[in-house]
Amino acid sequence: MKKVFGIAISLIVLVVAGLSVFASQQPSEYEVTHSVIINKGQSEVFPLVADLQAWESWSPWYEKDPAMKREFSENTRGVGASMTWDSEEVGKGKQTITDVVDDEAIKMELVFTAPMEGKAYSFFKIKSTEDGQTQVSWRMEGKNDSFVKKLFYGLMDVKGMIKQDFEKGLSNLKARLEQ
Repeated sequence: MKKVFGIAISLIVLVVAGLSVFASQQPSEYEVTHSVIINKGQSEVFPLVADLQAWESWSPWYEKDPAMKREFSENTRGVGASMTWDSEEVGKGKQTITDVVDDEAIKMELVFTAPMEGKAYSFFKIKSTEDGQTQVSWRMEGKNDSFVKKLFYGLMDVKGMIKQDFEKGLSNLKARLEQ
């Protein structure tokens, strides 16, 4: 019995050590970017990105959970506009617009409270192309500032999941505007 107990303890120590090494090799910061070209003018594209309530028509997260509970600040556009969400499928948190350059750029702070606490920043750059179309780039950056976050990041392919969501969201935005 002592031998079995000793082997079990040794295995637990090896697993913990392995996970520690794995987590330590994960990046301390992450960045994900995706872009799309939309066959509409910049002034037609910007309002659907700049108004948090308009996200319902294209956001990938609304598709994942149409029953998501959302609450908006009084103003849904411009600096200080915010939205909180609570969902079994996509977690819980708040996004707040922190900077706007009309028809060109938006910066948001994202505060996640579930399933894991964290903070990230999301950026949209919207610019006209030479042929009258609009390029929309969506970027998110954040930090993996704890063992648990690094472990989660590595095991769950967080960067890949964010990229899929960005691809889906921008595809939805393009379809919505070009319909």
